[in-house]
Amino acid sequence: MRIDELNTKIIEWACEREIDRKGTIQGQAIKTIEEMSELVKGICKNDIDLIKDSIGDVYVTLVIGCMLNNTRVCTNYTLDGGRYRSKESMLERITNEMFKLSVCNEPYDYFNVAKLVKLLESIAIEYKTSLSECVQLAYDEISSRKGKMIDGVFVKEADLK
Repeated sequence: MRIDELNTKIIEWACEREIDRKGTIQGQAIKTIEEMSELVKGICKNDIDLIKDSIGDVYVTLVIGCMLNNTRVCTNYTLDGGRYRSKESMLERITNEMFKLSVCNEPYDYFNVAKLVKLLESIAIEYKTSLSECVQLAYDEISSRKGKMIDGVFVKEADLK
C-alpha cells in the first residue's frame, strides 16, 4: 500500500476507536515520545525488527496527532541524502526531536511533522528498509487492535490488564 493510502487507513482506524473525539494532542505527543524512545532502544540494541516496528509506530502517532490538530501529514519532501556519521549522531538527532516535541506548543504543526517524517525515512534507509514498509508493518499490527480511551490516550487491550 502507498503511504497516502496507509494514512487514510490509520485515520479510519483512529476514528473507529474514537480517538478523533476523545483523544488529546498532549496525550498523542506522549505516545509519539514513547514510540521514539522505543526507536532509540532498537537502535542501541541494533534490533532491526524493533527499529522497523518503532519507525512505523512513531509514524502512526504522527498521523493521528495531525488528525487531532487538523494538519495534513507531509509526504512530499526531499531527503538531503546524507548518511549519519555514527549511531551516536542518529541517537542525538532523535533525542533532540523528542525534547522539542515535549516542549513545543504545537507538536503536530506541518513543519514539525515534516522534520520527523524525514528523520524516520532517513533512519529507515540507514537500516535498509523504507518508511512505507515500516508503516505497513505497524498498520498490519494495529488494524485489529482493540482498547479503551483513557485520559485522551488510546490504551491497547493488552495493557489494560
